[in-house]
Amino acid sequence: MSGDYSRKTFNPRRDFSGVLMQQGRVQLDADWNELVGIISRRLRAETTDIIGRGTVPKETPDGFNIQIAGGTLTIGRGRIYVDGLLAENHGKEPLEFDPVLAEQRGTLAVPYNEQPYFPNVALVAPAPQEGGPYLVYLDVWQREVTFLEDPDLIEKAVGVDTTTRLQTVWQVRVLSGVGANVGCDTPDSKVPGWPEIIRPSDGRLTTDAVGVASDVDPCAIPPSGGYRGLENRLYRVEIHDGGLAEKPRSNGRETMLPSRPASPRSQHWTNSPSRELAAMQRCDSTSATGLKSPTTGWSSRNSLASCARSRTWMTRRRSSR
Repeated sequence: MSGDYSRKTFNPRRDFSGVLMQQGRVQLDADWNELVGIISRRLRAETTDIIGRGTVPKETPDGFNIQIAGGTLTIGRGRIYVDGLLAENHGKEPLEFDPVLAEQRGTLAVPYNEQPYFPNVALVAPAPQEGGPYLVYLDVWQREVTFLEDPDLIEKAVGVDTTTRLQTVWQVRVLSGVGANVGCDTPDSKVPGWPEIIRPSDGRLTTDAVGVASDVDPCAIPPSGGYRGLENRLYRVEIHDGGLAEKPRSNGRETMLPSRPASPRSQHWTNSPSRELAAMQRCDSTSATGLKSPTTGWSSRNSLASCARSRTWMTRRRSSR
């Protein structure tokens, strides 16, 4: 996380259910952020226990319904819960009023190339136009948003950012090369390419203090004497590529060399928020090739015929450490 925090105190194994403020005490960011962590974990655990790991609610039955219109993939407006996280597709204009939530919402499905959280999708992950079959799945995770991504977080009265935000984002992706014999009853481990997508990161990070030479001046306290600053410091390490990693500090940057080569996955996933994948699978006994999606199932390359409305949702969670 890239915000300016003093420390992270939330620990689910302590089973705290709330944070109570006391009068006359200094308010710390760590206390409020721990409360957010407590509530977030409770909501995710409760949602998963009650409705399962991957669920489209009855209120929005077309939520993330994958259709093919004019040779283009579309994503249905609505909501889906993935491992307790709420992902929402607000739909495309024209707008209408939602009387339940008292807000505006779109009325049309969102084209694959217009996903709100997948910039340049047409260039980096274009939808297939032919061939197949394919596995269409939903990727859901939480990310931190600072004033660098959203300038509105700067409080205009004081000219600085006072807080950051957690945002739940989603992407619909397509996995190719799954093979013509893959169906809804195929175990995940037998779907070509799928185990690599859901495999947890093998990235690990360890830290250690570096010894310094003794100072000949007996009046000088050596750096090894401990941290002498007044404020808390929470260090963040971002691994962009293998080799040297950059560690941002208020007075510049430092470089560190990993103790062992980082694997391709650890380069991209170390110290990142946990991500959840909801694999959306459907079956169609009348078609063996084409496009595989959660709601249109196996669609023929020629007719693009859709299947029945029943759904089979399979969820998997991918965590980064």
